[in-house]
Amino acid sequence: MCRSSNCSRASKNRKTRVVALFVLLTLGAKPLFAHNEIVHRDMVDLTYQLMLISNQPVRLQANSALFAVPEGANPNEWQAFLAAVRSAPAKYRNWPSDLSRLKSPKTTGCSQEIYGDKNLPDRWWDKKGGEISYPVAIDFADSGDCGVGFDWTPGGIFEPSDPLFDRHKLDHTGTVLGFWTAAVDRQVNDTHLWFRPTNAGGLGEAKKFIDDLADQGIGVLLLPVVCGFKCLFDDCDGCADDAKDIADKVNVLDDTSGWLPGLPIDISGSDWVGVWHHINMMKGATNQYDDREGEFFEDAGPGLPPDALDVVLMAAFDASGLSVDYEASTGVANYQIEDADDGHANTKTRNQSQWQFTTIAHTPFEPVDNLAYHGWRQFRDQPEHPLSSLGLPLHALGDATVPMHVAATSAWGHRPFEDAQERLWAKIRQMDAPLVEQERLLRDVLLRGFEWWKFVRVWRAAHPGHDKDTPVRDMTTELARRTLDYSLTKYEETDHRWPFDRGASTRYLAHQDETIDEYKNFENAAELVRPLFVDGMGATLALLVSASEVLLAN
Repeated sequence: MCRSSNCSRASKNRKTRVVALFVLLTLGAKPLFAHNEIVHRDMVDLTYQLMLISNQPVRLQANSALFAVPEGANPNEWQAFLAAVRSAPAKYRNWPSDLSRLKSPKTTGCSQEIYGDKNLPDRWWDKKGGEISYPVAIDFADSGDCGVGFDWTPGGIFEPSDPLFDRHKLDHTGTVLGFWTAAVDRQVNDTHLWFRPTNAGGLGEAKKFIDDLADQGIGVLLLPVVCGFKCLFDDCDGCADDAKDIADKVNVLDDTSGWLPGLPIDISGSDWVGVWHHINMMKGATNQYDDREGEFFEDAGPGLPPDALDVVLMAAFDASGLSVDYEASTGVANYQIEDADDGHANTKTRNQSQWQFTTIAHTPFEPVDNLAYHGWRQFRDQPEHPLSSLGLPLHALGDATVPMHVAATSAWGHRPFEDAQERLWAKIRQMDAPLVEQERLLRDVLLRGFEWWKFVRVWRAAHPGHDKDTPVRDMTTELARRTLDYSLTKYEETDHRWPFDRGASTRYLAHQDETIDEYKNFENAAELVRPLFVDGMGATLALLVSASEVLLAN
């Protein structure tokens, strides 16, 4: 029994924390920020444009070495790769856009003129990719307009050299693929949250602590029994993990508390989708449910001490009781992987009580490579091979190029870094650079694509019966590992200023444009980040080429 003054003070502190949460939400300090849709779209579209140029005339240099055999490469293997690249675009052009699954754009009358037209044919978008005469907008069905991307252009070296060229004849399939890639950030039903009174006021953190202690205590008691049994009848590998799993099942605290519902206040939207879009590649991550965990605030970031924003968010979530709404969140079902056939272990699945037991501050979310695999299986296995499903692994590769996504943090400069890349995008992709520099960039992407294409072929050879399959989880994880290695190297070389910045996310809340400009105007900013995009587009190229073989089979 506490004294009345202490109780009053505690009550006031809880109210203050709840108010702090709502202030944070109002300011935009949501837990995860989506990679900019424009960058997601253009990474895929630019890669598609590269695939096209082997079959279509563009402004290449007279002595172009774009398609020359790389030094040390097997010429036959290189020619097989180029043949696969050249054949892929026709398959996508001949495939339905899949846009018919969405609601139609508001009107066929455009607010702006596009290619000389303001009034478009009815259902102009409900065709095969190669039959679509206009670029597809990122906000295709939500813009209140005609669904056309007025800002899109092939750009730079891909622009038609003939000024009289009929732009209706441009291949807009890349904008379809790019749209579905970016659209993953609009899957708002992946994440629904609510306030659970049983987790509020710090109870979520306390319950997690007590539950962990119980698991550890039971695990210690079970350890000699489980290990003795395994060593006697099987082998000793993994006996400690098995003891922990049994302890978790024996401990009923999370199974009883987690069933209680939350308040009927739905917290969702595009700012919360990204809890499934991370993969923690840092050493020492808990990785309790998958080989690599996704967003888990307790492990967030590239080092210690943690970013202040992550700490404040965790405190606010614990104070308010903000927790997963299990039944409403489709991500729970979609990204816990069972019956895997790609060589990865299945997810250690959690039930409703386990997902809702504590706040999101202490809830590990599934990693983005699981999102990739979920989409890939739909694309591969459904007879219609929907391009909307292919967008998920393409999106995962894009996220795996972002330093904060592979360190699984919502802070450390996450949002201003990504906003800066959008503002730098034309410079990163060298849209206005001399043609020789643009061609050099394409050569780099092509060479990296060759590496990733061989990566896929090696995996297929090691997995008989998967000759048309693509290891999207292996690709996502390996790309994320490379991103983290590069980012940590640059972090040291720049005296801990790029790409991770422990204070940038906090500064962003009060001074948005100034903080974005810190990244945008960082010395050699475009050159620093370009290798990440080159690697990501190389992986994208290999995925598009490999995925097209599924379409060929039909």
